[in-house]
Amino acid sequence: MQARKLKVLIVDDEPVIADTLTKIVRQRGYECELAYDGLSAVEIARRIRPQFILMNMEMPTMSGFSAAAVILDEQPDCQVVFTSGSHHPEPFLDTFRQRGYTFGFLVSPPHPALLLEKLDALEALQANDTE
Repeated sequence: MQARKLKVLIVDDEPVIADTLTKIVRQRGYECELAYDGLSAVEIARRIRPQFILMNMEMPTMSGFSAAAVILDEQPDCQVVFTSGSHHPEPFLDTFRQRGYTFGFLVSPPHPALLLEKLDALEALQANDTE
């Protein structure tokens, strides 16, 4: 398996979801860290400076929205994809759009193929930018 350059952070307060997605992402060859709450996500993001974060919107300690706001203020080039079991996240997501952030959304738990598709597309885009 070829090592990939993309750094990924998976954040979900459901350990089974976070652990499973992290394993899948690592098997694909990406460097991947995980956090189970927003506060830990901020700390890990400061340390590893990920290019991609998959983050649950609703978590204890610090919500995904609050954590993403801190991370994106410090690392505006990071791509954040929110997850939620809610099928109507638009009012929450509009807050981020108004701040000028772009992001994605996947229904939780996200299908691994959709996550890997997003990672592969981001990696390809970054590879084209460096050529």
